[in-house]
Amino acid sequence: MGGGSRIGAAAAAVALLLSIGGCSAGQHAPGRPNYPAYATLPARTADPHFVAAIDAAHAHGLRVWLESNLVAKWRAGRPQFDAAIEQLAALSQRPGVVGVKIADELGDHDGLNRQDIMAFLRDARAALHANAPGKLVLIDIIGYELGCAPDLPQVSTSAARCMASERQAHPAVTLATLDRIMRSGYLDVVDLSTNIAAPDVYASWGITRAQAQRAAFAEAARRGWTRDVRLQTRKALAFPTPDVPDAQTAAALVPDFIDVPLAAGARAVDVWTYNQLYRGALVHLIGPGLTTNALWSALEKRKRAGATLFTHYSPTFPLGSDVDADMQTISTAFTDVFCAAGTG
Repeated sequence: MGGGSRIGAAAAAVALLLSIGGCSAGQHAPGRPNYPAYATLPARTADPHFVAAIDAAHAHGLRVWLESNLVAKWRAGRPQFDAAIEQLAALSQRPGVVGVKIADELGDHDGLNRQDIMAFLRDARAALHANAPGKLVLIDIIGYELGCAPDLPQVSTSAARCMASERQAHPAVTLATLDRIMRSGYLDVVDLSTNIAAPDVYASWGITRAQAQRAAFAEAARRGWTRDVRLQTRKALAFPTPDVPDAQTAAALVPDFIDVPLAAGARAVDVWTYNQLYRGALVHLIGPGLTTNALWSALEKRKRAGATLFTHYSPTFPLGSDVDADMQTISTAFTDVFCAAGTG
C-alpha cells in the first residue's frame, strides 16, 4: 500500500478518535511517532467465521474492535507473529472495524518484563502501522497500585503499605512502567483495570469502594495518562449460567464500576464479557436464549443515557439463535464490541 493511502487512513482514524470522544488536538494519534520499519505482509483471505460476527456487529450500528492477544505470538518468533498480523490485517478491512486490541492484561503472567513490554508495543504498533494502517491500537492492563487509593490523605498509611506490596508482587507493571507505556506513543486507547478490592477492605480503612475508585482515576489524571491516550476502564461482570445477578447485586456493582469511573474521567467502560468459555464454564452478561436480568437492564439504561460501553463477543458460543440475534441484542446495551479474531 502506498504512502498516500496510509496517510489518508491515518487521518480517518484521527477523525474517528475525535468523534468518539478521544484525544483532543495535539494528542497522540496514528502516524506519530515514526515507528520502526515493518514489512507489508502478503494479503490473505479473511476467515469467514470471524467475518460474519464483524459484519453483523456493523449492521447493528456497533463499532468493532478486533480482539487479539499478540504477546504469545511475539514471544514465539517472527513467523508466528507475522501470521497473526496477516489475519488481523485481513479482518481489519471489513466495514465497521475501527481498532485492534493487541494485549490482554499486558505484563501480567505473560512472561514479559518491563523492557520486553516496550519492545512488544513497538513491534506490534509498527506491524499494524504497515499492515492495518489507520486502525486504532488498544491494550488492556491492570494498574495494581491504583486499587490502594493513592494520594487519599485519610488512608495514607494503609495506601503506602498496599502500594509497596503491589509493586513487589507485580514488578512488570508498576505505576512507573505504566507511565512509560502511556507516554510511548505506541497506543491510542488503554482499557485500565484499577484493581479495586472488596468493599470490606476499604471499610476497614474508613472509606468506600467508590472513594477508592475516584482516587484511582485522580491518580491517572495526575500522572497525565488522560492526555497521553484515550483512557477507558475495564471490569469483569460476567457470570456463569446458574448465577444470575439479582437487582441488589447489580445495584452494588454498576455504580462503582461504571458510573463512578465515567464521572471520574474514564472515556468508556469495557464490560467483560457478553459470552465466553472461561475455565470450563460459559460466562455471560445475558442468559442463554437472551434471558434478561437486572444487570443487563442496568447496562441498557446506561447506554440510553449516553455512556460508551464495550463488551466482548465470541461467535463460537452464541447465546441467541445466531450471531445476528446476538449482535442485535448487544447493540441495546453497548456501543462497541470486541470481536474474536482467531489470533489468541
